[in-house]
Amino acid sequence: DQGYPPSSRGSQGAPLRPTSTYYGAEGGWAAASSPRGGAPQQQQQQPQQQQLSTRVRSQSSAGQRQFTKDGRPILQFSRAMYMYQAAIPEELTFAKGDILAVLRLQDDGWWEAEVAGKDGRRGLVPSNYLVAA
Repeated sequence: DQGYPPSSRGSQGAPLRPTSTYYGAEGGWAAASSPRGGAPQQQQQQPQQQQLSTRVRSQSSAGQRQFTKDGRPILQFSRAMYMYQAAIPEELTFAKGDILAVLRLQDDGWWEAEVAGKDGRRGLVPSNYLVAA
């Protein structure tokens, strides 16, 4: 890795510009929360309540939420593995190693973010160029 963006030729293992990969949830809460079949509902309710309470506890202990200068909540911080040059005005240019404050996640792989500690300009960034900071 020299900090250059992945080749557009699509060599194995290198990320390309993201395209929409969302096909809908398979299973998930909708399937888990709707009892089916002949089993009594109470037997299915108990594990769900335990699972839900575990999730609530882990969310509450996650820590304090951070905000941008103008008060928008920051969902997470990510580090750029490659530099990216914006192709359209809605995108954000960033350098390899920049820390980005992610403000919105989208299923198509383009996230709204701003480079932390810079001018506060926001734009869409390819999520496959980022890793958790």
